Amino acid sequence: MKINLQNTKSLFPFFLLCLASLPNIIINAQESSKRLEAELSLGRIVPHRSYFDAEVSENSYLLELTMSKQLSGEAYWHQFLGYPVVGYTLVASHFGDGEVFGKSIGVLSFFQLQKVKKNTSLYAKLGAGIAYISQWYNEVDNPSNNAISLPLNNITQLELGMEQLIQKRLSLNLSLNLTHYSNGNAHQPNLGTNLVLGKFGAIYWLDPP
Repeated sequence: MKINLQNTKSLFPFFLLCLASLPNIIINAQESSKRLEAELSLGRIVPHRSYFDAEVSENSYLLELTMSKQLSGEAYWHQFLGYPVVGYTLVASHFGDGEVFGKSIGVLSFFQLQKVKKNTSLYAKLGAGIAYISQWYNEVDNPSNNAISLPLNNITQLELGMEQLIQKRLSLNLSLNLTHYSNGNAHQPNLGTNLVLGKFGAIYWLDPP
């Protein structure tokens, strides 16, 4: 199937806004604690429409590498929001039923709100960015994939979790993650893929919290 990349033009302002919004917050933070994060997620694509054609029979895996900062400056909103975390994440995905859904590589920026008590924090994180997906709809070679019809897609994540500081520079985290891929309705078919994932990870603090 020939792809008309002109149809993706409407996506670029959104992508650029997602990727360009947080660096100013990070750079202008008066003080911050830098972190490196590595996380592994296990879950599955969830068919969310009765006409989602592909059969989902295998689990999906996501590997995420993150550079982030916990804002801890003198700005009032830092304290008011519980010293939030901002950063960038590289996301590598291996979708179940790979002959239909393929693999993905993407990058997103995120904003994380948290409630900290001693060495434990509960958090909510929202991120958005862009991702390349290796398999998309083709009426001959991949007709059952009516979720993704372009290689370039938006990736959006919502995550609820807990972090536990176990050493001066090391934290562990456990979370529930919802990840969505779609092309923003720039090209049909575009049901999008929704993944529900459990995530486990480790955080190394370059600057002790």
